[in-house]
Amino acid sequence: MKKATSKIGRKIILAFLFCFLSVLLFAILSFQAHREIGHRLRIVEVADDLVNNILEIRRFEKNFFLYKQEGSLSEALSYVSRVEELYKKQEQETTRLAQESKGPAFLRMLDRYKESLVKMQSELSRPGATPLPFQVSQTEESLRVIGQELLDTAGTWAKEERWK
Repeated sequence: MKKATSKIGRKIILAFLFCFLSVLLFAILSFQAHREIGHRLRIVEVADDLVNNILEIRRFEKNFFLYKQEGSLSEALSYVSRVEELYKKQEQETTRLAQESKGPAFLRMLDRYKESLVKMQSELSRPGATPLPFQVSQTEESLRVIGQELLDTAGTWAKEERWK
């Protein structure tokens, strides 16, 4: 009779070990999935922050062209700095977003946009000098094109990462 009890005891222990290992494996896989989802959420948050800040830049750009308020250019420049800072601060996430090839291009676009804003601001702040309409419209067109490229790039990142 003693052998029968030990066989039942072994079966119970084996069943318990099997259940324990199954639960442990499930917990490990769930933890990995949770970490990956959290990481993707952080990336989407970074992409959304970039898009929102670029939209603010575009808003102040448009306010300037509509109402000719020079303060709008200063606000746009401050948001450009925020975008640049956010992009560099979250370098790991943004390089994953940018897929290595678009990252430097994004920073170059941002620099070109910033240079255009500074150029426009300096043209307007010269004492007694009024910029020629052609110069302003040329810079305006440059700002609009580069601004749209920035928005499209960041928007693409947000959409791609959201649906991965």
